Amino acid sequence: MSPPRNCGSARWVTVAPRWTYFVRDEGAAEATFLATSPARRFRLAMNAYSYAFLPMLLGVAFLAAGVKKSLGHLGEHLHTGPALALAGGVALFLAGDVAFRTAMRLSPPAFRAAAVPVVLGAAPLGTHVAAVAELVALVVILVAMPAAEARACRGVPAGDGLSVTGRAHAAEPHMQRSRAPSRGAPRP
Repeated sequence: MSPPRNCGSARWVTVAPRWTYFVRDEGAAEATFLATSPARRFRLAMNAYSYAFLPMLLGVAFLAAGVKKSLGHLGEHLHTGPALALAGGVALFLAGDVAFRTAMRLSPPAFRAAAVPVVLGAAPLGTHVAAVAELVALVVILVAMPAAEARACRGVPAGDGLSVTGRAHAAEPHMQRSRAPSRGAPRP
């Protein structure tokens, strides 16, 4: 491969996590937040926009370190540290995204949770094949995962009369279990 394509894979692996986060649920996250009672909004905001973001931010930092260490050596085997920084950074980001989606009751977190060990499995490509192989594998995983999500959610229109939570989890029937009411709240 020519150097521009190799650098392109490094660029795409830094863009793809952002794309997975912003791909289609901004409106649903806002609707969930607005549908939450004012008394519970603070806790939701802390869980979703603070605690869940910590692994995402650490993931971005680890990914950046891995990209920095691998850019000059794209055709070479990586040492274990940079290979783990690349895959581990993406895995941490996805784990934080799963926590965010779970807190906000967005769908379907199962695809992202399943991608975490798959992403970690890309690290040996960097150590045994080449840095560019690991980068390309990470990009493929990060593109395939939201595509699979979109396919699973196809046919679940936004204006189907379901609540935000019901619409978000319509693609995952096992996620539709009833939730225990909060203290003092009447059961629907």
